[in-house]
Amino acid sequence: MIPTRPLTDVSALQLPLTQNSLHSFLYSVYRSRESMIPQKQYMTIAEQADLFSQHRSNVLVADVPKNIVLFIMESVPYEFFDSSSKYKPILPFLDSLKDHATYYNNAFSYSYSSNKGITAMLTGLPTITDIPLYHSPFASINKTDIGKLLEKKNYRSSFFIGDNYDDFGFAKCCNWTGIQDYYCMQDIPGYKKMEKHTMGLQDEYVLDFMQQKLQKTPQPFFATQYNISTHYPNDLTTAFALKTKNMSLPAAMKSMMYYDACLQSFFKQASTQSWYQNTVFIFCSDHWARPDPDHTTDDMINSFRIPVLLFEPGSNKKKIESNVVSQFDIMNTVLAYAGIKDSIISYGTSLLDATDPNRIVFTKINNAVYQAIDKNYVLGFNADEGKALYCYEYKTDTARRSNLINIKNPSTALLDKAIKAFLQTASHQYLHKN
Repeated sequence: MIPTRPLTDVSALQLPLTQNSLHSFLYSVYRSRESMIPQKQYMTIAEQADLFSQHRSNVLVADVPKNIVLFIMESVPYEFFDSSSKYKPILPFLDSLKDHATYYNNAFSYSYSSNKGITAMLTGLPTITDIPLYHSPFASINKTDIGKLLEKKNYRSSFFIGDNYDDFGFAKCCNWTGIQDYYCMQDIPGYKKMEKHTMGLQDEYVLDFMQQKLQKTPQPFFATQYNISTHYPNDLTTAFALKTKNMSLPAAMKSMMYYDACLQSFFKQASTQSWYQNTVFIFCSDHWARPDPDHTTDDMINSFRIPVLLFEPGSNKKKIESNVVSQFDIMNTVLAYAGIKDSIISYGTSLLDATDPNRIVFTKINNAVYQAIDKNYVLGFNADEGKALYCYEYKTDTARRSNLINIKNPSTALLDKAIKAFLQTASHQYLHKN
C-alpha cells in the first residue's frame, strides 16, 4: 500500500488528491511529521512585506531573447574553482572559461541536498519540508512554472540526466515546473554498451546526446544538464582512470577533472553551431560537498559555498562579482535572458540585477535551523524555538570563536529581522493559496 516510486505523471494540482487517497494513507501517516508546516508569525504582515517579498520582477533583461543552457553541477564545492585552495584541481576548460565569463565568488546553496538545490534553481522557492517540495502535499503551492512561462515566449525547454528514469525524482520535478522534454539514460541510443557511473551514464555520453538534440531544437531554447560523474562514489571511465592513476588526488577532484574534459568536448562542438553565439551558459552547483572527505569538515559558511558562473560567447568578458548571491537567483536569471519582465514568484533576484552590496541570502541547515548571510556576518536561527542561536563575523572569525548573538549590533539585528521575514513569508505561502 505504500508508494514505491514518485507519481511523475500526476499534475501538481492533482498531487494532493493522490497523496491523500486511501491508497497512500499509510505512507502519509509514516511521513506526516516531515510535511508539517506550522505558521510562523514573528511580526505583522505589513512589517514582513517591508522586509521581504516573494513577488519579483526583473529590471535588466536581454533585448533579444537568448538560448539558455544551465549546467547543474552535482556536489561541486567552491574549492574546485578557488585558485587559492589546496583542493583546486586542474581544470583546463573551466579555468580558461573563467577568463571570459562572470564569476560569482560569494555564492551560496540553499541546502545540503540535491532535491532542494534543483527546486531552488528551477522555481526560486525554498523547501521548508524535509521531503522534496515536488513530492510533498504542498506541491500545488503558488509558484512560477519556468517551463510554461518560457513556452509562452516560444521557448522549447529540455532536461538531460544520465540516471535511470526518475531515479533522483527529477522527472517529477520537470513535470512540476513545466519543462517540456525530459531525457534520461534510456533515451540515449546504445546506452547499454556505454560505460556507467554507479548513478547512471557517464557525462560524456549525456553531453554528446544533448549536443545532438540541441542541433535539432528550434531557437530559442532552454536546456538543463544535471551531471552525474561528480556524484559520490566519483566513478571514472576506464580511459580517464588510467590517465589519472598516478595522480595522488581525492576521487572527487579526479571526477571533476573528468567532467571538465567532457565539457571541453561539448563546447568544442557547440562553438561550431549556429545557435552558439546567441546563447548564455549558466553553471551552478546543486550543493557543496567535501572536496576531500578525509581531510575537510563541515562549516556554517564553507559548507554552503558553491561556484556560479555566467558565460556569454557574444560578450566574452572577464568579471568577478563579490556580492552575495544564491541558488534562488537562477530562475530569475534564466527569465531575464529570455527577455521576461513579468511579475514572478521567487525568493531570488536575477544575477543581472543582484548589485546590492548589502544583500542577504538564506540557507537551511535542517528543518529547525536556518541561516541569514550577508557580506560579513552569518546568523543562525532556530525556527522551532523562534530565536537566534549564533552570529559570527565569518570573514575575520574563521574559527567561529566569537559568538556575537548577545552583543548589540545593527547587522545582527537586521539579519534577525530578515530571516524572520523570510520564514514567515515561506510558511504563509505554503499554507495559503493567496
